[in-house]
Amino acid sequence: MNTFAEQPTAAGHDFAARLTRVRQIIAEACLRAGRDPREVTLVAATKTISASILDAAAENGLEIGGENRVQEFLQKKDLMKNEIIWHFIGQLQTNKVKYIVGGVSLIHTLDRPALAAAIQTQAAALQCTCPCLVQVNLGEAGSRGGTSPQALPAFLQSLSRYPNIDVQGLMVLPPPEWRREHLAQGYQIFQDATREAGSQRMRVLSMGMSHDYAAAIEEGATMVRVGRALFGERGS
Repeated sequence: MNTFAEQPTAAGHDFAARLTRVRQIIAEACLRAGRDPREVTLVAATKTISASILDAAAENGLEIGGENRVQEFLQKKDLMKNEIIWHFIGQLQTNKVKYIVGGVSLIHTLDRPALAAAIQTQAAALQCTCPCLVQVNLGEAGSRGGTSPQALPAFLQSLSRYPNIDVQGLMVLPPPEWRREHLAQGYQIFQDATREAGSQRMRVLSMGMSHDYAAAIEEGATMVRVGRALFGERGS
């Protein structure tokens, strides 16, 4: 039984209305921060959302989907009639790398040496370059994944030995009990990493979800991962 195929399709108009509202909030946040809304990329967090709902969403403006689970990604990509751009935004096990490299446009959660080695091996085998963000965890909660801010510089330096990994920026996870200063801290870490990289490679700061994406944009995020605000309340 495939639950992702059998969930009822949501009305496309519902998604279109939510998408319009989210884009309006993004534009308003950019206006307050003196930024161009075109600087901000919206990723729809698709965890538990059925292929049929995503098909309806794709017909009403959905462009980029961010999936948390490898099996869900594989099922939905196979079942969907409409093409969208896929990102992987969940914790990635090394034994699942072969299903993700080459299948998504961006991995947000590169956070440890073993994962980097696995991505490099798979990308080299496919003769491709794998775009990645390094995940930084400000809350030091190991169950959520992510390298610590203190370990970030050395980890970034270690990635220079992998020619098939293209580090495009950072994905920052604030603590669950986040405060505005955590978002500002995330932006400062991104700025420091960009300066140390000495190039334009570090251009993406993925930071902000449904509950804080406006504040994250005001603090400098260039990419936000929004689920509930686009799809409504969901099961786990």
